[in-house]
Amino acid sequence: MAFVSAEFKHKTLELRAEDAMLAQVIQTRKSQMMERKFLKFERDSLMAIAGLTKTNETKKSAANKRLLEKLKRLEDKGVIVRAPKKINDMVSIKVR
Repeated sequence: MAFVSAEFKHKTLELRAEDAMLAQVIQTRKSQMMERKFLKFERDSLMAIAGLTKTNETKKSAANKRLLEKLKRLEDKGVIVRAPKKINDMVSIKVR
């Protein structure tokens, strides 16, 4: 986090260790795309970033549920504005 030229919210440091990488990637992408209110990610890339690759291979529904829980925690800390209600192939996350 120290060598990335992007703004990180102070609340990112209060997140669980398992959620920190996801928050860092979202905030880095957010600072790269200054004008956009929504960020779009492919489902599989979000699963890899969130550390849910093995779960995704065996139980997709459980992986979707855990990803939604992680995104909800990011929403609660103010890293994102609104977490999606459902996980599709393309996941839109409101950041502004």
